[in-house]
Amino acid sequence: MKPAASPRGAIRRLARGAAAIELAVILSATIVLLPAVALFAKVFFQYSVMKEATRDAASYLASLPPAAIKDDGERARAIVLAQRMVQEAAMGASMSGSTRVEQAYVECDNHSCAGMVPQLFGVTVTFTIDDAMFNALTGRWTDPEEGTWEVTARSTVPFTK
Repeated sequence: MKPAASPRGAIRRLARGAAAIELAVILSATIVLLPAVALFAKVFFQYSVMKEATRDAASYLASLPPAAIKDDGERARAIVLAQRMVQEAAMGASMSGSTRVEQAYVECDNHSCAGMVPQLFGVTVTFTIDDAMFNALTGRWTDPEEGTWEVTARSTVPFTK
């Protein structure tokens, strides 16, 4: 005759089953939230890259000698180089495909840079995130017509004479 099963063993088996059910519930909730966390991480990463790129471009412009800023040709070359710095940072961060990066805009004392030595250099860039999974997860927070997020990074640096 077999010995009777102890109630203690039955409780252990039931507890093991409850732990497996809890794990399944927690994992299913986590798997649902993971894409949203990854997509928001993408937005914050791309913003930090663009913010640093605009800061670098503005710092470059602020380090130029006043004669280069006053000369139309030198100023135009410097602005193109600053814009290229921002574009290369975007390409280095793999911001292509679902992310569109606009041309960086350079301004001097909140105006266009035209033959003056400014107090401040500002560089602004806007990028638009358009991703099918991103739109499905963030539909309530995006533009309902376009389903995109438009993010702007701007840096202003004082001119060092």
